[in-house]
This record gives sequence, structure tokens and C-alpha cells, in this order.
Amino acid sequence: FVCELAFNPQSPEILDNYRVACSIVNGSKYQLSLSGHGHRPKLGFSFYSFDFGPCFIHNTGMKPNETILVVTNEDKVDVSYEMLFENTPYLEVDAPPTVLAPGEFQKIPVIFRPQEAKMYTNTLRFEVNGVTIINVNIAGEGTKMRVELANPSHAHLNFGQLRIGQEV
Repeated sequence: FVCELAFNPQSPEILDNYRVACSIVNGSKYQLSLSGHGHRPKLGFSFYSFDFGPCFIHNTGMKPNETILVVTNEDKVDVSYEMLFENTPYLEVDAPPTVLAPGEFQKIPVIFRPQEAKMYTNTLRFEVNGVTIINVNIAGEGTKMRVELANPSHAHLNFGQLRIGQEV
């Protein structure tokens, strides 16, 4: 038979001769003494919150607003992660399930294309080693593209007489 025991502490934890009894129905009883230490996976994120701020409503041909989220394995063992987020028309994140060796990192592009004039907020949920959830908050604002004069009296300017190619 197989007995699987998982130890997934959310903070540094030490087990020292922790007594456990494993009883098999209509069978034997086993006494176990467990020792060990554990901690949350040490997966570092370059940010846990990012605000794109005001951005023009996206139109075809426009360059999208983009940032890079860097995920680094700061642990001594391999760490896996999976992003639990589905892309939307306004937020695209390219983060397939990944296993990082110690010291290895992955650059994750985060692309924001606002579709209308409003505030946007989303949470990217990363499941680490199938147990721990790490949240990264993304925000931004869609704004209409509009050009106005700071001073309305500058609506008409007289440049005088100019020659072709002359700079003022």
C-alpha cells in the first residue's frame, strides 16, 4: 500500500519527532515519528502590484501598453507555477505552466489594451507547487484620445512671413 503525507506550511515550520499513527482498516497500526522543516516556496516576483495608469483606448495599429513581470526561483529546489487567469480582450498575459530550477527566472509579458474609458483591475493568481497561491494585482485606466489647447487664447497664432524650410 501507499501512504502519502503532505507537509505544506504557509510560514517557516519545523517538525521534531512529531508522532503520527496510521491505522489500516482490518489491518495493522503503524506509529510514525516525523521530523523535518518546511517553508513556502521561495518564488520571487518583480512586483505584486502594477498600475498602467491612464492609457488611450486601444485601436488597431496602436502599440499596446506592456510591462514585464519577472518570476525568479529563489529556492534550493525546483519550483513550479501555473497562472490561473484567462486572457481578456483588454489584458493578455503569456505565462504557460512552468518549472524553474534554482536561480532560474522567467520573463512574463503583461499587455494592457483598454477597450473603453473606465478603470480596470484584475488579479493574476499564480498557483505555486500546486499548493500556494500568490496574487499579482494589475490596474489601468482607459482614456479617450483627445488633444486640447492648455490655453484657449492660443487657438490662432500668427507666424508672420516665413520662407519654405524656415524654422520658427
